[in-house]
Amino acid sequence: MKSYVVQRITWLLAFLLLANSPLFAQNLALGKAAIASSAVQAASNAFDGNSGTRWESSSSDPQYIIVDLGSVQSIDRIRLSWETALGKDFTLDISAVTAAPSDASWTNVVSGTWATAKSVTGNASTTNDYTDLGKSGRYVRMRGTARGTGYGYSLFEFAVYPYDPNPNLAFGKLATASANPMKAAANAFDADGKTRWESAYTDAQYIMVDLGSVQTIDRIRLTWEAALGKDFTLDVSNDGTNWQTAVTVTGNTSTSNEYPNLGQSGRYVRMNGIARGTVYGYSLYEFEVFAASNNATNIANTKPAVASTTQGTLLAGYAFDNDRLTRWASTAGREDASIYVDLRGEATISRVYLVWEKAYGGDFTIEVSEDAQTWTTVATTVGNSFHFNEYSFTTPVTGRYVRMNGTKRGTTVSDNGYSLYEFQVNGTLQPLPVTLTSFSVAVQGAGVVANWATASEQHNAGFEVQRSADGASFTTLATVAGMGTTQSAHTYSYFDAAPLRTTSYYRLKQLDLDGTFAYSPVVAVQVAAASTAALSIYPNPTADRATVTWETPIESAGRWYLTNSTGQVVHAELLSGESASTLTLDLQAYPAGSYVLTVESAGKVLRRARVQKSN
Repeated sequence: MKSYVVQRITWLLAFLLLANSPLFAQNLALGKAAIASSAVQAASNAFDGNSGTRWESSSSDPQYIIVDLGSVQSIDRIRLSWETALGKDFTLDISAVTAAPSDASWTNVVSGTWATAKSVTGNASTTNDYTDLGKSGRYVRMRGTARGTGYGYSLFEFAVYPYDPNPNLAFGKLATASANPMKAAANAFDADGKTRWESAYTDAQYIMVDLGSVQTIDRIRLTWEAALGKDFTLDVSNDGTNWQTAVTVTGNTSTSNEYPNLGQSGRYVRMNGIARGTVYGYSLYEFEVFAASNNATNIANTKPAVASTTQGTLLAGYAFDNDRLTRWASTAGREDASIYVDLRGEATISRVYLVWEKAYGGDFTIEVSEDAQTWTTVATTVGNSFHFNEYSFTTPVTGRYVRMNGTKRGTTVSDNGYSLYEFQVNGTLQPLPVTLTSFSVAVQGAGVVANWATASEQHNAGFEVQRSADGASFTTLATVAGMGTTQSAHTYSYFDAAPLRTTSYYRLKQLDLDGTFAYSPVVAVQVAAASTAALSIYPNPTADRATVTWETPIESAGRWYLTNSTGQVVHAELLSGESASTLTLDLQAYPAGSYVLTVESAGKVLRRARVQKSN
């Protein structure tokens, strides 16, 4: 087979996410190594994504802090979040050094060549945002030459971003609202998911933003507090006086609203509230405006979903149904929860998009796996406060399974878990060469039956049926031949005559004719504890004969039989009711492999054990 088929046949491919952060393009500095001229509080605190920690220098000029992006990156935007002890005069510099630090003091970097990307004098703001830098480099430095206070330089966060082709046009722009607001209008345009605008507690309220000039407006996102707008319009205007309605909303119940493909233009954008959803005012965390919509196919739509926990009837599948009114929720109060989707084939992925209900994730990772068992972290979000998290991929990547793995909730309300309206994956999907349409296991009598079906097969040698006691380490029970190449549907079955007497896990390993393979999803089944007595088989494994004994003799006539790995009976004999408690197995005539010995009496299974025939 051609080499590309190896990738296509392997159902579960890991992929490397070059992901964006929830707000801007990827914060290239997040979690990266840092060094500073002095550190009353560690330099790394400015790059940890936590606005509650900070770097603090000694109380003298000059001072610097440097971050290593790990490799040469395009740098288009730098954002500084200062404590009150801000920098008054400083430069933002890019290093020409591309090698790793030469020693613990980064001597080659500190003494290397630097180019100034931005020079700032007389700064009095605790938030600095510098865009359109158009630079590239591996190391980025803030070099302070004059402090704004008598203390040192103190940075909560130092973020570095590449070019964002579709920025939030409303970010930081001039905002106004109807009279007597409870909280300022500017809070809805500050890219801080924890600050909010709140109106007076009456209907007929508005909030508007001045984009600065006439802009293309194709998508608007609203992130409400619980005090959402029930009925409202979204309006655009060129002059702030004459308005045109772009969207009319009635009966809204969601705290996460998104309206794409508006096809509008204007300088001013307004949310005009008609009816509140609560007795409080209208309350918006974020009001975002974009020039473009994303209309890529959601390849996760209706695909199989698995969650670590669910809350009531809020099932995992609701996160993949393209319906913003349905949602998955995890068990309330738990910090750990995960949900993943099986794309059912190799996909070229351009974007992952999370739309949260008010119970959003605070700290979580985006992870991938080859078999839905061993996961690799490919993107990390810390301290999230947004209801929309967008991860775009500069270079499209490939994979089958994608997981959101939560480690800390974004809210502390006791009856909240994690709650996703939508978990979207955009890209193009290559259907599986072996299209598995179903796979299930169920208790059947004293054993477990596995059933699966395919819609079509290409170069399919067969399936290994595998079982695990912990869902991680699997053992092959049997191999079932495939149909090679066929466009017809086929069904398969395997009977596990000696299942584990506990919760056990089953999966299929699909084998291609060229030796490549792929795994099915894992399914679990609970088998009741056996009431049968144990068998003793010696020697086991054996190349020819084995002696079987058990402590308590059977009390009536019965039989014993031997089944092979496909569940077929290869030998059976009657047992008399003469207190039989031993028998001899002769396996010389059978091929090497795993067999199950079963002892029955009065139609009931009394004893069962596995015996291995060696070569």
